[in-house]
Amino acid sequence: MVEATVVRAPAGLGKTSLVLEAVASGDVDTVEVYAPTHALCEEQADKLREANPDITCKVIGGRGHLGTDGQPLCRKDDLASEVAAAGGDVSSALCHARGGKGESDRRCPHYDSCAYIAQFKPTQVTFYPHAYLGLERMRLEADPPRFAVIDESFFLAGVGKYSIPRSLLRAEFVGHCARTVLDAIDVALLNGLPLLQRLRSREILHAEIESAVKELRGGRPPISPDMTEAQQHAGLALLRQQTELINLLTAVRAELFTRRAASHALRYCGATDTVVVHTKARIRRFSHRPPQGQRYDSKVLIIDASADKAIVRQFFEVTAFCDPQVMRQAEVIQCGSTRCSTTSITPERNGDLTRT
Repeated sequence: MVEATVVRAPAGLGKTSLVLEAVASGDVDTVEVYAPTHALCEEQADKLREANPDITCKVIGGRGHLGTDGQPLCRKDDLASEVAAAGGDVSSALCHARGGKGESDRRCPHYDSCAYIAQFKPTQVTFYPHAYLGLERMRLEADPPRFAVIDESFFLAGVGKYSIPRSLLRAEFVGHCARTVLDAIDVALLNGLPLLQRLRSREILHAEIESAVKELRGGRPPISPDMTEAQQHAGLALLRQQTELINLLTAVRAELFTRRAASHALRYCGATDTVVVHTKARIRRFSHRPPQGQRYDSKVLIIDASADKAIVRQFFEVTAFCDPQVMRQAEVIQCGSTRCSTTSITPERNGDLTRT
């Protein structure tokens, strides 16, 4: 995991403003700032431009984000959402796929004029919504920055939950390696057995689950930019099911590193015959690992008024956790009313102050 410094301090102290002032100094070559929403990213970008008009910065919007013309940035934003929901790589499936030996690259017909693609021109500072934290860095994006700031609580962007019918564990498209693992999981869930304990007793460990995941990945249907939308839609149902099984296995594999016997990631509901899967994304955006050349990790600063070290450690290696104690200087007036009406605290609208 990438190392991170965490600062926990009450809201309203100007933590974000101080960080933006430091970024505006231009001392760091490349910076990425992650905020909860696109609107907050725009607000922070405006503050940065005001602090240093010479610095270049941009805010990255999702494919469905409305541009200045009121239209989605991507002409195929609905299809892109379906591919992403199915666990596919939207960039290679719909935007640009490299051709094989002797073949030309395959591109979306809108690629050269795409407003979404145009966002990724290099700049000094890039703002992203938190939703990007759990995503792999695309080829469109620059290398990881030297410095990254994550503003406010981010962990909800890294966790998820979905349900699948138990019958999917025995789907016909599942190969031999995955079948062995999924059968063991199915028996444990159906009979209320401690899942992790059963897998260990059957000698189904990390390597076996990794082989099952690799087998499922190898059977994914091809989706590429040169296909028609009808052809691209055709492969989505199978892709979604494979991705759901891959994520299920990945969650169980991570749990095998613990000592517990029962799984926390999977829950079986007998009433609906469904399996609830709890997932946790790995944040890999800040590690640069090229086949050749310099390897490095971004320096990550997390500023969050409600930061919890135990939660942050699920995503980062916490090297420093700063929790400054601040004396508040504020006058608080508490108003109560038996009528629970806003007019009872506005004298100009309600003259009977005895009921305030």
